[in-house]
Amino acid sequence: MQYITLEPLNVETSKGTVKLLRGQRVRFADNVALQLIEENKIMPVIQMWLDKLSDSERDIFKERAAIMEVEAGLDRERAEVEAIKRIISERVISGKCDKCNRVNSCLLTKKQRQLCEVASLL
Repeated sequence: MQYITLEPLNVETSKGTVKLLRGQRVRFADNVALQLIEENKIMPVIQMWLDKLSDSERDIFKERAAIMEVEAGLDRERAEVEAIKRIISERVISGKCDKCNRVNSCLLTKKQRQLCEVASLL
């Protein structure tokens, strides 16, 4: 599973210490990830998007992810990513971002403005 760092981290690896920046996308072993999640240092990338969905969109997400997992044979992580991508794309409206003045590189959602850099994390 992919995670996003919520703060800068120093991580010990077999090749030495690696410094991770805030917002960096990484993978960890499950036991390491659970500890870092409890310490509020990382979060699953998919969770970041789920927190932005309405209750009805979360229900749609669960249904779509389950269908893709069972019917298309995708693993759970891939099915969830594809489901959230489709929900996000349905919320996108065209126009110019009022935060960064970009036209094509930001997602302008009906509920809130989300910079496209966050979408690229999926």
